[in-house]
Amino acid sequence: MGPGTQGIGSLHGGPGLRPPRKLYRVSEIAEAAGVTRQTIHNYATIGLIIEEKRTAGGQRLYDESVFAVLGRIRRLKAVYRLRDIRRMLEREERASADQSAAPPALGGVGADPATPLQ
Repeated sequence: MGPGTQGIGSLHGGPGLRPPRKLYRVSEIAEAAGVTRQTIHNYATIGLIIEEKRTAGGQRLYDESVFAVLGRIRRLKAVYRLRDIRRMLEREERASADQSAAPPALGGVGADPATPLQ
């Protein structure tokens, strides 16, 4: 490259730059997941899925994690009622939050009480 020219990485922010996270409208989720918009609305109303944010016009936007939750709901609906599924998801969320709030476990030498410190 000659003087005054920039490599393609520097034109696009260089390494480590990630594109903004995609947020999905209800209609996009419904179409991709094979459910109705009303189903998405009902799931949001009872707390099975949680919107990431809203547009200035009030449209609900969801991140990509909603697709995993919808798949899970679909599988669990074969056996459980929606209120039971909500309780399961709430318990898992609390357990995950508790786990992330706990101090990290010590690893390596001395982590096991039977292992002497050196």
